[in-house]
Amino acid sequence: VVGALVIGSFVLLGEVATVGRRPLWTVFGASVLLGLALTVKIVAFIALPVFAIGLVGLLLVRPGGEKPPFRRALLVPVAIVGGALPLSAVELQRLISLGSVAAFKRYWHQQFTSAQSQAGVAGTGQGTAATDKSHGLQKVADHFHLLSVATGINSAVLLIALVTPFVVLVGLFLYRRMAWREWLAKPGALLSIALAGYGGAYLAWWLAITPTAKTWLRRVIIALAVVVLLALVVVGMAKDRYLERKSLTAAPSPRRTLVARVVWGIVAVLAVISVIPAVTTTQFEAKKSYNTNGTIRDHLVDLAAQAKKLHEQGNVLYAGDFLSAPTVALYGDLPLVNLATFPGFTGHPVYCDPAAGIAAGKAYYVWDLFNIRLADRSSSAPVSLYFDFTPLPGGSALGTIYKISVKKTVTAEYRCPVGS
Repeated sequence: VVGALVIGSFVLLGEVATVGRRPLWTVFGASVLLGLALTVKIVAFIALPVFAIGLVGLLLVRPGGEKPPFRRALLVPVAIVGGALPLSAVELQRLISLGSVAAFKRYWHQQFTSAQSQAGVAGTGQGTAATDKSHGLQKVADHFHLLSVATGINSAVLLIALVTPFVVLVGLFLYRRMAWREWLAKPGALLSIALAGYGGAYLAWWLAITPTAKTWLRRVIIALAVVVLLALVVVGMAKDRYLERKSLTAAPSPRRTLVARVVWGIVAVLAVISVIPAVTTTQFEAKKSYNTNGTIRDHLVDLAAQAKKLHEQGNVLYAGDFLSAPTVALYGDLPLVNLATFPGFTGHPVYCDPAAGIAAGKAYYVWDLFNIRLADRSSSAPVSLYFDFTPLPGGSALGTIYKISVKKTVTAEYRCPVGS
């Protein structure tokens, strides 16, 4: 959603550069889309400086060597108003729902603190950039290798696919046959600059800044999609440049024309298929992860069958927050309750068992291989102040089901009423 909104705002800016209809309303719409993106996810702030550069481009553009037929002085105010509208509406609703300015400030303090840690620009402890073992160029190389593995694309091919659109765009700009302000008004020019800036900044953040523990494919998928779009745009621009040059020279022979068309077709196809795998392999990578090793797959299938049988017998199955035994849940089509929300799991002085399943001996905790990967720890059961975890037979480092029971030291005064 974030990527679609941001790209949509860039497309509208590009439309204004080519002297589209109702330019001020188009800029307003573009800024509204960007504002909506900012309300969805903080990472959309990467697009803000790129959008600002796009506005500067609109201030400088000279279609046909002439001043654009719209009041440039209104571009920035219109953009500010358009972006502020969705942001103001969402934040006003948030302020009302939180009930006070103090609660609103606490919310955003927590959000920005968490966002800085997630982004790799601040924070300490497990999962932050402070714990990364490599830095600088070595970190970029490590992350690029992880991207190659996640997408299933050879590193050399992936590097060529990612770099080529940027190189072609630079070449088109350097070898233009007009003033650069006039070139900005050509179809695709300002859009390609915005896409290159956004995709490049996103890739730079993922490769050089984001914590290694969080180099998930889903966090860079927007950048990969943007590079795909950039490749398509620059192919179209290159074709236009070729046709312009062709019109200034003598008519080529039919054979030369045919060869040129074949070459351009091959280039266009390669530009698309070389990067599409990076956009479409989230599901592929998941399937590959589940099916690479038959022993792992078979064990997890058996574990899921064991968990499903327990569920059908009326037992409650638990997992731990983000570490939610995804493979067992997938194979068994099982609902897993989040045990981490229970005070007894998090260390609260009293524990609650609303369903009374734990106290009745009808509760089990599921821990599988992908729990271990996400938690970066061994297969030992989670630690709790009030619960004991007893492994069932058949478990291993690939996955285990634990029976949950209340510690004998927990007396009745520490237990909340059933149903609370």
